[in-house]
Amino acid sequence: MRIDVVNIKYQPDCIFIYTTDKVDSSIEVLPFRPVCPGYEKTKCVIKSADRKELEKTINIINSYPQLRYIKIISKKDNSAELCLITNTTELYKEIRDSGGFILGTMSVEGGKERWLVTFEDLNSRKRAVNYLKDTSDVDLTSTIDIPPEFFCWLVKSYEDLIDFFNTIRSLKSSQLKLFREIVENGYYEWPRRVNITEISKREKISKAAVSRKIRSVERSILNNIVNIIRDNKF
Repeated sequence: MRIDVVNIKYQPDCIFIYTTDKVDSSIEVLPFRPVCPGYEKTKCVIKSADRKELEKTINIINSYPQLRYIKIISKKDNSAELCLITNTTELYKEIRDSGGFILGTMSVEGGKERWLVTFEDLNSRKRAVNYLKDTSDVDLTSTIDIPPEFFCWLVKSYEDLIDFFNTIRSLKSSQLKLFREIVENGYYEWPRRVNITEISKREKISKAAVSRKIRSVERSILNNIVNIIRDNKF
């Protein structure tokens, strides 16, 4: 399995490049899902320099002419999560028509995007790569080869992984929000960049409550990891 890292320097018909070219914000975009001809549904997470810049970012997205729907799922301080429906870009359509699949999230910042792309087969990849090389606003920066045995393990453990992600989805939104924040702020780094006391002050809840929430999420995640390890005999 091959994964290509693609840097997009410009897409004139992309809502996210259009937006980040104008503000001090970064956007992580989930892969698109077609909802009708020429339009896609997706979710994205915006991170801005401050609250004022966040509001400006949302306003620019909201004013984009090809936007058909927008809903703010959550918003706090300088970050927000949105659900929206917007146009299919020409480049995205070309990659999809060439048998390509966008993996993970697309990162957008400063008017540029980064994609991780895999293809149905070598012929599809060759056709798409030739197209990308003819596009001056796109760089194919590197290729990652995934060992076949690892890919086979992913297929074999598919049900376990689905259970794992379902467990994460079943957590309360407050638990997920707290867990995301402590990971992003360096709670699990060594040395830690943030501690329980600082998290407690930021969340305006007791240290005991923060500790209970963290342990609850850790227990749910670790139990599933242990099951995957056990079932696959690592």
